Amino acid sequence: MTTDKITVNLKCLKCGGAPFTEDDSVTDDSIVKCKSCGRVFGTFANVKAKATMAAVGEARRALKPGIDKLKDTFKR
Repeated sequence: MTTDKITVNLKCLKCGGAPFTEDDSVTDDSIVKCKSCGRVFGTFANVKAKATMAAVGEARRALKPGIDKLKDTFKR
């Protein structure tokens, strides 16, 4: 079995920096901020949900050609 990875890179829309929280005990309620400019991205739970949705979208795009080929095979 192959282990492919989908990487989601989060960037601040204001300055291009990466969002981080400095707290070692991050919870879903922790606030995620840009390390560079301080822009608030929301809670860690919200950021995780958005990153998950981005990863699902990327997986769908990556799998679409193979799924389309399978569909064509079964139409015959």
